Amino acid sequence: MCKCSGKCGCNITSTTKGEKGDASPEATLGYKVYKALISQVGTAAPTVKVLQNTIGTIVWTRFDVGEYYGTLAGAFTVDKTYFDVGQRFPEGIVYQPNGVDAVYIATLDSSNIPSDTILSDITVLIEVYP
Repeated sequence: MCKCSGKCGCNITSTTKGEKGDASPEATLGYKVYKALISQVGTAAPTVKVLQNTIGTIVWTRFDVGEYYGTLAGAFTVDKTYFDVGQRFPEGIVYQPNGVDAVYIATLDSSNIPSDTILSDITVLIEVYP
């Protein structure tokens, strides 16, 4: 809660609910969030270091060379899911929601050929809005 009593021009109020500040991140933000660092080596499925997750357990799999899916049944609302894979490289990274059950990442080498072992602690951000 802002303690400036309007002196500094702020108008901040508490965003927690309940007596003990027990608001979930979704309640505070108004949407669900998944933020992780994703890596992939050889022909293995991607691995993730989850930084924040209010969506649920997303399972990452390697479909084919340079093609990866993150799946969770019914988690990705059509036209209300923001999906971003950060940190651009000379190699290409293509990403998109893929229906309500999956998100899709493709990695390409500098010749635009599908290639594995390009993802190395790359930020993945998914936001699902009500």
